[in-house]
Amino acid sequence: MRIPLLFLCFSLCACWATGQTPATYRKGFTFGFSAGIGALHLTTDAQTQRMTTGSFPNLRIGYWLGPRLLAQILLPGAIYVQNDKHRGFEGILLSAQYWPAERWWLLAGGGLALDAPAFWTIDDPSKADFRWGTGAALSTGYEIWRRRNSSLDIFYRFYTGRAGAGDEAKKGVAHHIGIGFNIH
Repeated sequence: MRIPLLFLCFSLCACWATGQTPATYRKGFTFGFSAGIGALHLTTDAQTQRMTTGSFPNLRIGYWLGPRLLAQILLPGAIYVQNDKHRGFEGILLSAQYWPAERWWLLAGGGLALDAPAFWTIDDPSKADFRWGTGAALSTGYEIWRRRNSSLDIFYRFYTGRAGAGDEAKKGVAHHIGIGFNIH
């Protein structure tokens, strides 16, 4: 119940901006990265973990289909520690970002979930424990600064996924707030 309520509250706070005209820079390709902090809940058949996590780097690469609609590849992630080693609960998602107002946006996407060692901990890729599955994300954000072809936004993201199979499968739910920098 808290997840939809938080999503709704964040969205309603930005509604005052509705009715404004879209920004003129919204055409062509866009690239963005973000960082944040939040909560991660991981479940396997053997255990459940709840922890505070960092979320970096989150990458976005997209193309404006119109002044209010952006199609993009989203790479969300959450870093956590398991057996004294850093791992990432991440994804490669196809998403659509819609701007109901000039500075407020909504995002939904789905695709591939990944539970893997953090890239800086991999010594031998052939022995790394990679798990694949499906994932989905919902997000809302507000653009707080804009200059020419770049912008800064704050956001809330809900990301869920299942990676792996059988007893080793991990189900994860992540809630993150963060700040992102975009080049349009």
